[in-house]
Amino acid sequence: MTAKALQSLAPKIEAEFKTLDKDGNGQLSLAEFKAAAFSKLGQNPELTLQKFDTNKDGKVSQAEFRAPILGAFDRADLNKDGKVTAEEAKKVTGR
Repeated sequence: MTAKALQSLAPKIEAEFKTLDKDGNGQLSLAEFKAAAFSKLGQNPELTLQKFDTNKDGKVSQAEFRAPILGAFDRADLNKDGKVTAEEAKKVTGR
């Protein structure tokens, strides 16, 4: 991912993380993550937490929260110009 693309995504990711981090401690607790998974992700919160909690400490840091989102962006940015066009998104998703 280019630095410019990262700069444009970072504020959105950080804002979402802060919204989920109800106690403002910079980490998502299991309770915070369960609430988010139930209301936003519509998935099993324990399985979702396991997916994001790469260091297995029972919490999701900002870096852990950000990694899958940025990885998905990188995979969709087929020409690596720091932008995902509708055409690139269609190729990646098959829709």
